[in-house]
Amino acid sequence: MKKFFDKSMYRFLIVGCMNTILGLALIYLFYNIFHFGYWGSTAPAYVIASVFSYVMNKVYTFSYKKKDKMSMLRFVIVQVLAYVIAYLIARPLTFTVLECFRESTNLDIRIVEQIAIVVGMGFFVVLGYLGQRFFVFRQKQTDNEDNNVLLAEIKNDGINGDETSHSELSQDIGQN
Repeated sequence: MKKFFDKSMYRFLIVGCMNTILGLALIYLFYNIFHFGYWGSTAPAYVIASVFSYVMNKVYTFSYKKKDKMSMLRFVIVQVLAYVIAYLIARPLTFTVLECFRESTNLDIRIVEQIAIVVGMGFFVVLGYLGQRFFVFRQKQTDNEDNNVLLAEIKNDGINGDETSHSELSQDIGQN
C-alpha cells in the first residue's frame, strides 16, 4: 500500500489538476460552442490533453529517464483503454442514476451528458494513474535494491540460519 501512496501519486494529482483544467476547457468548448456532442467533444480534448499529460508525467511525476518508444506506445494504450472504459461506463451510469431526477427536475439531456463527462473524468483519472504508474512508467528495481529487500525480509522473519549467518548471507547476496 505504501508503494501506491508515494510522491508520484501526489505529483500525479498536481499534473492531473492542470490536465483536468485543460481537458475540461477543451471539452466544454467543443461541446457547448461547437456542439460536437458527447463523444465528439471528449475524444479530441483527450487527445490534446494526453500530449500534455505524457510529457508532464514522464518528466515530472515519474521521473522516467528512458528514451524509448515503448513507453509512448504503452501510454497510448493506457489512455485509449482508460478513455473508452471510463466514458462507456460514465454515460449509462449517469443516465441511470439521474433518470429518477430527470423528469421531476426537468433536467435537459445536455446537462446530464455534461455531468456524465465529469463522472467519466473521475473514472479516467483512476484508470490512468494505475496504468501509468504500474505499466507505462514503471521503474524496475536494480539488483542491489532487490538484494536489500531480500535481506530485510530475512532479518524480519528472524531466520538465524543454522548453517549460514546473516553476515555470510549478506556477503553472498551482495556478490550476486
